[in-house]
Amino acid sequence: MRVFICWLINVSDWIGEISLWMMLAMSANYFEKGDYSPLFGAVAAVIPAFVTAIYAAINYELVLSWAIIRWTSPLNLFTNRIFYFLKTLILSGAAWAALIAYLARRCFPNESFEWVIPFMKSIYHWFV
Repeated sequence: MRVFICWLINVSDWIGEISLWMMLAMSANYFEKGDYSPLFGAVAAVIPAFVTAIYAAINYELVLSWAIIRWTSPLNLFTNRIFYFLKTLILSGAAWAALIAYLARRCFPNESFEWVIPFMKSIYHWFV
């Protein structure tokens, strides 16, 4: 089952790329209307994206062939694992954000998610 899940994460890059462009296009249209569901989806997708990326990075060897593992240096494997983590974090984050934003729009059609803006400002002021 681990191999199947890692394979799904590995081959679903195109879903993340489509979701990334879809979220950017959807954000411009929705922000003009005063609807912040794409921003809510992006904020809510942080945790599942990290879980997906950590799981993929831990099981990184399952997506590699034995020849690559044997002939590549441990330092290169480590750096490739970090890049794979970042790629999976960004692309799965976009896919999770698109899914959560879509479900938020479908489940709560009259909600504009205006509370997300003060929440993001408070997080920004907390870190800065």
